[in-house]
Amino acid sequence: MNILVASDDSKFSDAAANAVIGRAKSNVTEVRLLHVLEPFPVALAEKMGSKDYPDFAGARLKLRNQAKETLAKTAEQFRSAGFEASVLVDEGDPREVITNSGPGGISALPFDPPSLDGIYIPV
Repeated sequence: MNILVASDDSKFSDAAANAVIGRAKSNVTEVRLLHVLEPFPVALAEKMGSKDYPDFAGARLKLRNQAKETLAKTAEQFRSAGFEASVLVDEGDPREVITNSGPGGISALPFDPPSLDGIYIPV
């Protein structure tokens, strides 16, 4: 079975990951962890540069590195539980990227509130 876990580094993403770990059979499940970055992080780019000359490249690199670090920790949780796990950081509209990145099978998307009932796992 393949499961896509979309993560935004929130408590809801943690709940989604924990729900998958608790519900899926690790020996037959491959998990793809995905974080989607906005292509033009204006606020951070202006903070790193200036309002007149925003540093989009620096902002995107900083956010990409943070996402990779967070996903690496989550991937290690899955691997420790016996799952195969891969990490993907992409840019764009989250709805499109999530839809196009799914490995087929099941997606676990974080929703509010952070409970098992708050995890959308379509079958």
